[in-house]
Amino acid sequence: MDGAFMDVTYKIRRDKNKPSKMKLNFFSMIPVVDGFVPPSNVYVRRWGQPAPPQQVIVQQTAPVGVVQQTTTTTTTTGGVNAGVSVGGVGVNISINDPIMTGSTTITETTTVTTGGGTAVVVQEPLQEGCYGAIPMNNGNFNSALQTIRNQGFDESRLKTAKQIAQNNCLNTNQIVEICKIFGFEETKLDFAKFAYDACVEPQNYFKVNNVFDFTSSADELNDFISRR
Repeated sequence: MDGAFMDVTYKIRRDKNKPSKMKLNFFSMIPVVDGFVPPSNVYVRRWGQPAPPQQVIVQQTAPVGVVQQTTTTTTTTGGVNAGVSVGGVGVNISINDPIMTGSTTITETTTVTTGGGTAVVVQEPLQEGCYGAIPMNNGNFNSALQTIRNQGFDESRLKTAKQIAQNNCLNTNQIVEICKIFGFEETKLDFAKFAYDACVEPQNYFKVNNVFDFTSSADELNDFISRR
């Protein structure tokens, strides 16, 4: 509804209570990357066309008369149907979600000149992502850290940390502090990859390499970043 399409990842896992049963669980969600090139074993199908949110800036060169605006609303509806086959297990997914149904408002501006003045309306896309944004303040971040620590297992801590990174912007030092909470190398690496899009200073992301015990983990993170 905000014009930003999201790349949602689901994982197929075996049910712990019923080993013979497979479950499809939500895993992560990040903004769609422009110009994304999928690996050879990944099939990508796209639906619809996102409309980026815009802000309107009015600049005046002289006293003006009237700026007339016409608003047109179009409605798009849709769902997702997909087939997934992993390790011999076939899963058919059919999604008809209110999130996939919404309205897009397009504002058309007409400039009217009176008395020698002109009103110029400039439409600029709003800044997307966290690059150059303001990270969480110390109070909120300390509360977030404590919430992550309160979780009993690394898997629960990772889910909580991803939820925080998904809804807030972080600097590299904050991402490092969160990584230090995790007990397993794999979990640290998983979060470090996920949090990259939440970082306000990706040029300093090399600092995150210091949290790993093995150079192979740092190499994998660097490879992940270089492919973005």
